[in-house]
Amino acid sequence: MHRHGQSRRVDQDRARYEVRNVRSVETSLEEIFLAYYGSDEAADTNAGRRRAMLLRNVFTKTIRDLRWPTFWVSLGCGAMTAYFATLFPTYSKLFDMNALLEKMDRP
Repeated sequence: MHRHGQSRRVDQDRARYEVRNVRSVETSLEEIFLAYYGSDEAADTNAGRRRAMLLRNVFTKTIRDLRWPTFWVSLGCGAMTAYFATLFPTYSKLFDMNALLEKMDRP
């Protein structure tokens, strides 16, 4: 891989020295999460405290993030159940279900 410009010069400068110790600082996922969503110290109102409590772990954050999709899917399932419950008497009169089941049992 061929590098150009500043990056190549930095690599050449670094090659002149012997590496004895490398220190790498990585931020934990918890620190990133709290920095993005806020911590308990940042929550100075009741709503802020409640929000911080909800976002304390991944499970409650997932529940919070999916509350509206869950509502709409539940509403759709309820509407489909009501639709089929309304139409069932009509379909049950059109077909003799017992006769169909008996025909299915016979070879």
